[in-house]
Amino acid sequence: MTTTEHEAIVRGRALPISPKMSVSLCKEIKGKNLQKAKKILEDAGFTADSKPGLNEEELVYIIPEYDAMIVRSGVTVTKNIIDAGDKLKVIGRAGVGVDNINLDAAKEKGIAKMF
Repeated sequence: MTTTEHEAIVRGRALPISPKMSVSLCKEIKGKNLQKAKKILEDAGFTADSKPGLNEEELVYIIPEYDAMIVRSGVTVTKNIIDAGDKLKVIGRAGVGVDNINLDAAKEKGIAKMF
């Protein structure tokens, strides 16, 4: 499968991406690791914000402005958060397991999961 400059292959399907997709890093990443993560994303053409420590209500409020979110085990991605993510295309899980992501809700909205 080939892609255009505005697509990425995720699990065998072409996923449209915008040249300036926004990514929310939803778990605290400290010091040099945060700078490294942001640089990798920004070098790839994304905007990246660090939004650690938000509860479900706060994530529901901010997630509509993001195309992707990266979480760790301390963040539970609920159906409410996924439903609020109008632009959400990808949920990335840094670490092991996906028991903190509502996979059924993500599948219903066609959101790719990466872990």
